Amino acid sequence: MMRRRARPLLGTLVEVRAQGASATAFDVAADAAFDAMAQVHALMSFHEAGSDVRRIARARAGERLAVHPHTAAVLARAQRWARASEGAFDAGCAPQAVARGWLPAPEDAAPPGNLPFEQALEVDGHDVRVHAPVWLDFGGIAKGYAVDLAVARLRRAGVHTGAVNAGGDLRVFGTLEETVLVR
Repeated sequence: MMRRRARPLLGTLVEVRAQGASATAFDVAADAAFDAMAQVHALMSFHEAGSDVRRIARARAGERLAVHPHTAAVLARAQRWARASEGAFDAGCAPQAVARGWLPAPEDAAPPGNLPFEQALEVDGHDVRVHAPVWLDFGGIAKGYAVDLAVARLRRAGVHTGAVNAGGDLRVFGTLEETVLVR
């Protein structure tokens, strides 16, 4: 039997599904999966004033900030993708999104500098050294990271087959098959 639950998170409706788990086991596993995704939202949301992303936006050149290991991991990955794509992947795109009205302007942030985010920030373990102010939007990478964390939590809770769908960021595991339509 396929069990499913959904919750609004990460700016979308997140669905967790599992096959073969009892109702009680699924509820515990789903709660753990949703908790992991909520943590990513709290840490990496441009909208949340207390998030690591907004703390980075408030930082001035020369500051060093301690961030959560998840934030450091996503930032390091975003920097690798930016370099590998020669800037086509740009987590430092928040100023352009604000200018277009897609994101609200953060009133508490330092004005962004002109350096690409992969040069403006240096990740050292769980610390971020700020070389120039930067506004980050992890919308292109954090949801996928959150989905991976949610699947890991489901598996640790004993779920062998299931799926997590965060508005199109989809991961299926075990023997479950999913048809994906692409426009």
